[in-house]
Amino acid sequence: MRSKWMWIGCLASLATVVQGQQSILPTERQSTLWTHGCFQMWRVQYAHYAISQVSFPLALYIPLHDQINLNVSTIPAISAWGSAYKLNGLSDTWVQGTYMGRNEKWMANLGMGIPTGKTRLTNDEMTFTTEILSQNMFNFRVPIYGGGFCVKAGGGLAYPIMEKLVLGVGGQYVVHTPYHPVRYSYTYRSQYGIAERTADLKYKPGNEIALQLGFDWKAGETTKTMFDVQYSVYGKDRLEGESIYGSGPKVAVNAGFFHQYDEQFVWVHLTYRVKGKHELLNGLEFVAAEKNLNGDQIELGVVWKALPFRNGEFFVFGDGRFYARNQYQKAGASIYGGGFGLNFILSPTVTLNANVRYFGGTLKDADLKRNTEGMEILCGFKTVL
Repeated sequence: MRSKWMWIGCLASLATVVQGQQSILPTERQSTLWTHGCFQMWRVQYAHYAISQVSFPLALYIPLHDQINLNVSTIPAISAWGSAYKLNGLSDTWVQGTYMGRNEKWMANLGMGIPTGKTRLTNDEMTFTTEILSQNMFNFRVPIYGGGFCVKAGGGLAYPIMEKLVLGVGGQYVVHTPYHPVRYSYTYRSQYGIAERTADLKYKPGNEIALQLGFDWKAGETTKTMFDVQYSVYGKDRLEGESIYGSGPKVAVNAGFFHQYDEQFVWVHLTYRVKGKHELLNGLEFVAAEKNLNGDQIELGVVWKALPFRNGEFFVFGDGRFYARNQYQKAGASIYGGGFGLNFILSPTVTLNANVRYFGGTLKDADLKRNTEGMEILCGFKTVL
């Protein structure tokens, strides 16, 4: 029940601190609005229907002061798997404020997730969300629509070890409140025949703590290498006030390389994730599951600004996603892809962008392997307000 995109704001803020030096990549200093339409579609061998999602991410950045900025974001989306599974609506809305120290060596942030996303899903909608949309290999913009109200607070500190090497440390605490994820309908046999009942139970995800340690090495005026490790732990999930589930701890390792030459640049980013066994209530105590539901994950992304031209830029993208099977020999995948992108500068305040990507690969469950292919088309704009 955890939304992966909820971490984007925090990680972006921590990355700013971990850099600690004059940034090679540009930083927004004016109120800016980003929006685009994104069409994603995947076809899986032996499946009768394609999985698709059309989303419209909206993000607003407002510098309230030289040291304070505000970020607001939400994503309306329309998702479908054939005619049987459909889910439309907003995601939750995130509002986050960040305070940056005068020397840009430390920062603090406070944010909240406003429950604008759809909850009380039907049986089919919940199945569609948990078994399809939230699978990492598909990378849908809205993997989960609603997760209830929550608050997150965090901060970070950068310490220069030497002239070109900076150590960064950070942390974040996320508090979740209860909500109703699904209105589950089921039938049962009674003394009067077959009857139907609806369950609408209150569910509370466990609170989260994340700690981050990173290094930033600026090898030259145009080259930078970044490395960080994040360790996350989760409290027990509760159903109607009773603890029922414990998510395993997670370790995420990120490495990045940026190099600029003339008016071009290349950016390479690698992520490795591993997650521990979950815990289930067994009598009066929690015990670790016999097998781990989570396999190791590796994701590789490459962005090459290949050709700057008058009033625009041409990009080349490369992607690789590699997911090992879990201990039940399920949920493995190897996905490869790439594509092209264009940015057009219409005016000093408006930039249009368009990307097209294609993916292919294999999904691996036990002895069954299924080919899959996907595509992503994105078109939008950024405007300075």
